[in-house]
Amino acid sequence: MSNRDGPLDWNDEEEVTRETEVCVTPSRSLPRVVILSQVEGPGAPRDFILSKDTAVVGRSPEADIRIDSEQVSRRHLLLKKINGEYSCIDLNSRNGVHLNGVRVHSAVLHDEDTIQIGNVIFDFCTGTGLSSIKETRPDKL
Repeated sequence: MSNRDGPLDWNDEEEVTRETEVCVTPSRSLPRVVILSQVEGPGAPRDFILSKDTAVVGRSPEADIRIDSEQVSRRHLLLKKINGEYSCIDLNSRNGVHLNGVRVHSAVLHDEDTIQIGNVIFDFCTGTGLSSIKETRPDKL
């Protein structure tokens, strides 16, 4: 596409290509699915889709995620979404919260983190839409 005698002159009709129609389709972003997957403890295995900005995990009938274990406090753990990221916050529980084997009071959660409260273990899983979860966790869907 260059002119033999110099740079391309956009006003030179012979050197300019024909107008090409380009079709732009807006990308449709799938909702991000966040799952708290109980892998050990009473009631396991089971999955909880986190669709709200907060969820209390505990033994109380009023807990959003109810765990029937004497090692779990009535209001043991708060999962809170802040700026698109979930954090886990210990609600002054008796047995504490362990994130990837380390006791924490609060921490930001990342994909594939492990949360332990008493004798209950959860995997924290994020993804974009069901297809990515099927790829990373085919046993869960």
